[in-house]
Amino acid sequence: MLFGKSALEQTFDKFSYFGEEKHKFNNKIINKYKNSPNSDDKLAVAIAYLGEGSEYRKESIKYFEDFLAFPSNQSYFSTWYIYSSLATLYEKEYLFNEAISCLQTLIKLDNGSNCADYTRIGDILLKIDVNKAIEFYEDLKKEAVYNKYKQTFDTAYKEVLLKKQKGYKFKPRNKK
Repeated sequence: MLFGKSALEQTFDKFSYFGEEKHKFNNKIINKYKNSPNSDDKLAVAIAYLGEGSEYRKESIKYFEDFLAFPSNQSYFSTWYIYSSLATLYEKEYLFNEAISCLQTLIKLDNGSNCADYTRIGDILLKIDVNKAIEFYEDLKKEAVYNKYKQTFDTAYKEVLLKKQKGYKFKPRNKK
């Protein structure tokens, strides 16, 4: 423990750091705790790697997955934050099915109360196949949650239809 606090508590305390100060802190956490068998340390390392950008996404994914394999009862970072971060990482690494799985977990966690979980799935399906995104929104219209977020879902659906009309095809970015 640095400064008498656990790695996870330190990560939580320094979460709002940015710039060079954040990079120095993240590197301290990574270097000190990356080999720790402790689940909380794995989560701290996952979050530290998350803050280090695209070059470290795979490492962040690995540590989030390690944490979720043996989660603790930590109270610093919500389960929603963990799955949402992992969904974003998966999506950015083009692991679309894994991202969708995380988003489905989020929907269960928040009992469908966050429409962004649904539209994020729609965005990922659009990258896979525009027709799958259309089907997703059409199926969503049959669900109880649709009435709660009708305007948001209808707007997203219309955007997908427009993209199909324009011949949209997802083009992954070139690796540097």
